[in-house]
Amino acid sequence: MSVAEIKEAVMKLSTGELIELVDWLDEFSESLWDKQIEEDFESGKLNHLIKQARQELREGEGELRCTHKSCLKLFV
Repeated sequence: MSVAEIKEAVMKLSTGELIELVDWLDEFSESLWDKQIEEDFESGKLNHLIKQARQELREGEGELRCTHKSCLKLFV
């Protein structure tokens, strides 16, 4: 199915169906983001940022604002 066909099908959805689709897309998008963060973490791509953030937290200069599970596990 092409993107154009998907767009056409979306235009035909009822309001309730559209809300359901948007909710699903949000969850799907978040799962992709979680997967990317996990891959970047496992590969070491985030090591320099983690080291910098930990240092700033120790020195009282930083603030942990992200409460997402992917963020929190970096600092445990």
